[in-house]
Amino acid sequence: MSLTPSSGWSHYKRIVISDNANVSADYQMKLTVYAGSGTDDPSDGIIYCDNNCSNFPDDIRFGTTNDPLTADQLSQWIEEYDSTSAIFWVKLPNDGSDTIYMFVGNSTANQYNNGDDTFIFFDHFDGTNLDSEKWTSVGDISVSESEIILTGTESNNAYVKSKDTFSYNTRIRAKWKYTSIDTGSWLSSVGYNAFATGTDAIVSRSLSGHPYYEVATKISFGSSLLLILLLFGWIIWEIKGSFKNKVAEA
Repeated sequence: MSLTPSSGWSHYKRIVISDNANVSADYQMKLTVYAGSGTDDPSDGIIYCDNNCSNFPDDIRFGTTNDPLTADQLSQWIEEYDSTSAIFWVKLPNDGSDTIYMFVGNSTANQYNNGDDTFIFFDHFDGTNLDSEKWTSVGDISVSESEIILTGTESNNAYVKSKDTFSYNTRIRAKWKYTSIDTGSWLSSVGYNAFATGTDAIVSRSLSGHPYYEVATKISFGSSLLLILLLFGWIIWEIKGSFKNKVAEA
């Protein structure tokens, strides 16, 4: 295997991962990559390209060796970027290796960005239809411009639930917002619908009630949470499920 493209790379950097617990195999590591120069800090997820990119961030790849002809290309997804920095998620080698390499500077490289290959479950909600191979759904749901919109009322639920299920100690990362909220309703956003089996699905809801492990708060007039949700718009939420102990960490 080799990088794509396999030639034309002008620079590479060695990145050493601190993994004393030996749990890095297939782990998705978040890196903030800067186009300019600076001091790398892999332990904090910060890497610099030192102005060596031809078309930042398109000509960036990660591999298992320092030779683009022999390196296994690691899966990556770019969460967001501008002309100076980009947030990458990189799937680490499945053999648990603590060293990877970042390649930059290739005028023939197109942007490589694949969430499905990087994560155990991923959806960017492209197109205008919900992916029925990934989700089951109930209620008023629409998809547009990489957003899924769930419209629920006190008496009518709206939700999507992943068809895949997951084992202990997985983490959900989602970006969501509320556009309107009725007082007296229970707000549910994203979480696990987990029972005693130890595995269950990712759920996102807009409804009056809530099952296990969802983020839920009852809204009343004057609620500070209501003000925060409407004031700040999009929120990135992370939840770790530890189903054996019936615990969800947010």
